[in-house]
Amino acid sequence: MPVLLILPFLLTSLPAADLFRVSREETAPFPGDWAPLRGKKVKIISVQKLGDAAKEGGPTDKLEYTKFLLEKNYAELVKTQELAGMVVIFDSADGGMIAATVPILQQWRAGTLTDSALWHKCFFDPPETFDSSGSSANRSKRLSCSSGLKSEGTLPRHQRLP
Repeated sequence: MPVLLILPFLLTSLPAADLFRVSREETAPFPGDWAPLRGKKVKIISVQKLGDAAKEGGPTDKLEYTKFLLEKNYAELVKTQELAGMVVIFDSADGGMIAATVPILQQWRAGTLTDSALWHKCFFDPPETFDSSGSSANRSKRLSCSSGLKSEGTLPRHQRLP
């Protein structure tokens, strides 16, 4: 009788790169109202969940996939002087948008910002989509993550933008 071995790596969740796919890339004016990118040209990457991965792809997975895209596109962003930043849009019912400026990405890639510090300087809309604590205190607000620290969860406490 064959013995079935269950390897530990089979029990872990899928890597974020296996949960999402890039559906569209474009260069356009920033689609939000965040002062550092308002009216500036950015690279916009639209992302969709893969079919069977629709049940996965929570806040942590979205941040991991965004980090992957930021790393992958960094050289292109700094090579061209015309782009002020990058935006990742998750095109799904629980979607959301993450944006970062080129100077923030340069600090991160140079090692002067940790991954956590990077997220604190990015723009999230809506922020609760990327918050693993499950808090809904700030639902329906368009906010910046660079305005304070949160005691629990993935992202900092948010304040309304002017």
